[in-house]
Amino acid sequence: MDIKNEVSVNLDKAKEAFNSAFEDNPLIKYSKADLDESLLTEEDLQSDKNKSWLSLKRKGHVLIEEYHSQVIPKLEKVLLVQHEINLKNATGDVFTGIIDFVGQIGGKLYVIDNKSSTKKYTPESANESAQLSTYHESIKNEYKLDGVAYIVLPKTVRKKKLPRIEIQIIFGEANEELTDKTFKEYDEVLTGIKTGKFPCTPEKCCKEFWGCAYEGFCKSGGTDMTGLEFKKERTK
Repeated sequence: MDIKNEVSVNLDKAKEAFNSAFEDNPLIKYSKADLDESLLTEEDLQSDKNKSWLSLKRKGHVLIEEYHSQVIPKLEKVLLVQHEINLKNATGDVFTGIIDFVGQIGGKLYVIDNKSSTKKYTPESANESAQLSTYHESIKNEYKLDGVAYIVLPKTVRKKKLPRIEIQIIFGEANEELTDKTFKEYDEVLTGIKTGKFPCTPEKCCKEFWGCAYEGFCKSGGTDMTGLEFKKERTK
């Protein structure tokens, strides 16, 4: 058991809380791709429960164990956990988000977001994160923050090499230019929702791997309807 801010950090209780949230949860989605038999216990192998589901559950235990051993020892203080933010713009629209936590590492205070990922994050990912920039902006007047950070947990569990997952802690600084750009984009999206108009952004949507169904329509100024079907709006 560890102690942080005079609060016990108990690994067994963390697993119990995870099990409670995981069991009989209809939101948990799994498939054959989630099956990793190396994670299953003898009890799991004898169980009549879906082996992919059990494998996903055991992977959750591994993530908790590795977070406990690799991350918790580095946390000197934790000031906020699952903190809701509500940011209002000039027209009264409210942006709501949840900050995972604010913690101190190496004597510095960061707004931190936990991520699970199938690939490594780049060293610049925290600096370039619109999400972290938004979180930083929302509480910077309440806390003397030194920066932002991602804690990245790989989804792939190593079978032999230790640690079983190699957690990344990536630090960054809030960028005022990025913050301004992010909030401008929020306003543009909100305006689009209100008006029902979303301008084409070829530098984004047309470069996606799967392409854009409206590319021809946008480039032709709305005359090329190839692959599209016009549906008349129903009258209420």
